[in-house]
Amino acid sequence: MIANDCYKMGHFFWSLRAFDILEKIDADEQYWPAKRGSITGLLQQIMVGKETKDKWGHALMILRHTKNNQAEFIYQKLSEIQL
Repeated sequence: MIANDCYKMGHFFWSLRAFDILEKIDADEQYWPAKRGSITGLLQQIMVGKETKDKWGHALMILRHTKNNQAEFIYQKLSEIQL
């Protein structure tokens, strides 16, 4: 519930962390789209100056340790972005 509320309110970094914790507790694939959306939202916020760049490295580490077929590819592409 907290993860969804954070996402709806645009607190994408915190929703990413919450969905990551939920995924570690319950390895359900339903959390992957939420984590992917949270990372996308965080990147958008950083690019327009609504969020600090220091959270990006932490977000990438969460993505890197996500057990999903798409996660590694997305991690490789996003880690190339210079913020």
